[in-house]
Amino acid sequence: MPAVTTLIMTGFNILKRAPATQADNMIIGLSIILAITLPNYASGWSGVAGELLSNSILVGALSAIVLQIILVNLPQMIKGIEGTNE
Repeated sequence: MPAVTTLIMTGFNILKRAPATQADNMIIGLSIILAITLPNYASGWSGVAGELLSNSILVGALSAIVLQIILVNLPQMIKGIEGTNE
């Protein structure tokens, strides 16, 4: 259990240093919700999908990465492309 506590505290320390924008808050909230709920939902699944989706740390990390790309990085890239075309 101490390893889990260390992991959680490290995550909170990283979150304290992150900028408090609406997109970042949404990413944090959705990742936590998915990390809590999805493993319980996918625990009965068999195969690789069941194994991967039943790990709450993996679900939280991957959802945070995907949401960061979709909600922050992709819109910034699109704005950059539109800005160079003008």
